[in-house]
Amino acid sequence: MRRSTGHGGPCRTGADLLTDKQKGRLADLFDAGARRSRDGLGVYQRMIAACREPDRKLGKELTEKLIDSLGAASRLPSPSSSRSAGR
Repeated sequence: MRRSTGHGGPCRTGADLLTDKQKGRLADLFDAGARRSRDGLGVYQRMIAACREPDRKLGKELTEKLIDSLGAASRLPSPSSSRSAGR
């Protein structure tokens, strides 16, 4: 038992030992975190796909679409529209 827990006693971290209030707090925490993680992972996957695109022109278009979608999602001015306005 010592190797898995670092001490001689049993591991006391089971979900069955949590109070209802603690279970609710953990559920809320993981629900919010899971949404952010899924969103972040989706953005990351789109970014990697754009970077790995063999056609550089298409990769650039995919990157610009990703950036534009992030701007729209956050209700900020689109970075690509401000780039073209500055040229």
